[in-house]
Amino acid sequence: MRVLERYHAQFVRAGARLDQDQQARLRELNAELASAATAFEQNLFAATRDAALVLDSAEELAGLSPEAVAAAAEDGRALGHDGKYVINLKNFSNQTQLAELDDPAVRRRLLAVSLARGTGTNGPLAARTASLRAERAALLGFASHAAYEVADQTAGTTEAVESMLGRLVGPAVANARREAAALAEAAGWTASRPPTGSTTPRRSAGPASTSTPPPCARTWSWSRSCTTACSTPPGWSTA
Repeated sequence: MRVLERYHAQFVRAGARLDQDQQARLRELNAELASAATAFEQNLFAATRDAALVLDSAEELAGLSPEAVAAAAEDGRALGHDGKYVINLKNFSNQTQLAELDDPAVRRRLLAVSLARGTGTNGPLAARTASLRAERAALLGFASHAAYEVADQTAGTTEAVESMLGRLVGPAVANARREAAALAEAAGWTASRPPTGSTTPRRSAGPASTSTPPPCARTWSWSRSCTTACSTPPGWSTA
């Protein structure tokens, strides 16, 4: 019976219940989606290759191992940047070197090129893919592409997925607060004292507002120990 159910579901999702015109449109949608997926991967590969970060000196790589610095120098020579150092990007957004590099300016540049990869070519392609997926889902009787995908998986419905994620919110927030407290302690922060050697934190610039911000909405930055705006952990003074 289970095998029969699986084959039946596969036929239905392949358009067995559609008329001839609808089946023809489904084939067109599937073909364009497959083509778009291939183009997306090719664009991302090219963008990842072209967005490698080129640095002028080994000092900018402070924090990396000698082997990593040597590899960056070799990559520089291989790409025609003699005397320079190249950090090639990996396929994920958060590059591993971000946890090792000492220079905040270099970290900022590395993250920027990592996040900007392929936005010019893959941005419109992603929007087109979303539109095609929505049309295919509607054609097959689903409210959304998410409903189409999850119907053939363990959860079964988007409502079941939302319910599960909702149950995770409380424990996830509690864990994030514990981690924030541990990081604050490791950085030398107390409820009212910044870490030794840093400047007094200041609220980051933002649009004026007369409304009361939600809890933990205030952001802070300090010039020597942090390069990004950091959410205020629970218990920190906002004075």
